[in-house]
Amino acid sequence: MCPNPILFSVLEGYPKAVLTLQPAWAQIFRGETVTLGCEVEGGSAGWRFKQYRDGREEAGCSDQYSRRYGDSCTISNAQNSHSGEYWCESASGQERSNAVNLTVSNQWVILQTPPQPVIEGDSLTLRCRVWDYTATRVDFYKENEVLQSQAGTELSVDHVSKSDEGSYKCRAEWRWDSSPYSDDSAEVRVSVRGRHRYTVAKALTSAGSCSRPVTSLHSGRPVHASRVSCRRVSVPLEMAPGTTAIHALSPPPPPKRKRNQSELSNGPVVPF
Repeated sequence: MCPNPILFSVLEGYPKAVLTLQPAWAQIFRGETVTLGCEVEGGSAGWRFKQYRDGREEAGCSDQYSRRYGDSCTISNAQNSHSGEYWCESASGQERSNAVNLTVSNQWVILQTPPQPVIEGDSLTLRCRVWDYTATRVDFYKENEVLQSQAGTELSVDHVSKSDEGSYKCRAEWRWDSSPYSDDSAEVRVSVRGRHRYTVAKALTSAGSCSRPVTSLHSGRPVHASRVSCRRVSVPLEMAPGTTAIHALSPPPPPKRKRNQSELSNGPVVPF
């Protein structure tokens, strides 16, 4: 008999901490402001920001342009020295977040992308910017082949796939004092990672087993490929990391009535 409800906990693919950027662009101009956030399950007390640049690891959020506010670090008036790979880690250094690359540029034109990698199936926006000017025309390139020429500064992909991986750049045109100018951005590599399927590794229930299918929280569809064991399960669920799901399955059938000695002797009782 299967207890109800069953509490499942996602144990695989669980990120302890996540590093984010706000605004969510991995490329910015020198002099701009960016905030790094360290989101840690249970709080980020004792966690610290780290930066890797010029071949060495050093403390992040530690110079005159950086200020720590709780679980975030704001870099104001960003300099080229703020370019590098960032992550946050526990005081012991045993646990760390994902790493994010930040590029601070002093070029005329930059191509902005979200932090890499991009998750397969998500949307992707590329933005071409001119320092202190508004572009009048933008050409987007992939592997040096023109993708699109337009007046707008953004290029969007609704559902990213592996075929969208590659090196991108943009060429922007603008006017200054009635004179036309143009320049290319540096190339930016876009990488695409498959969307992980997180596996339920354990059911936190008492003994027993059941054969009812589990419903995916992500798609809302039943997971027919596997059946649930109340003692030990391995059910593919399309769930976000760190999600805990409580599946309220239909209640089990009522227990069978214990038959008395006469029923055992005379056979089953047939109702009228």
